[in-house]
Amino acid sequence: MDDYVVVVRSKHRRIRKKLSLAQYLAERHVVVVPWNSEGSVIDAALLRVGLTRNVAVRLPSVMAAPFIVAKSELLLTLPRRVALQLADPIPLAIHPASFIVPRYVLKTLFHKRHSGSPAHRWIREKMVDVLGATPSRGGGELTAAD
Repeated sequence: MDDYVVVVRSKHRRIRKKLSLAQYLAERHVVVVPWNSEGSVIDAALLRVGLTRNVAVRLPSVMAAPFIVAKSELLLTLPRRVALQLADPIPLAIHPASFIVPRYVLKTLFHKRHSGSPAHRWIREKMVDVLGATPSRGGGELTAAD
């Protein structure tokens, strides 16, 4: 599991040391919505308390999002581990989310027929090593599906 944070470019004009909920809602956002889904867990969390954010850019993948944020005044909300990896080579500042949002859980599904495959088992073990992807370690879930 992981918590969500907000990243902004390190020299953002309006956001300095602390990010309030009012500031968060007043800014424009980059939102990653894979698989053409309607919204995100962040939008759902805001909606539960009657709030919405101003979405400027929707992307199907997180790959371009930090580069857009680093060159603009836009905000991006994503899991902390991802933000820490991205903020190393890109000039981004990380802020805690200023509202309650569910924890991020990484879920990886695979077909049951592959559970005995040595190659498949190897890649799952590597994912556990790299991502901490076991429920007992709090990193996520590896699940066989029909």
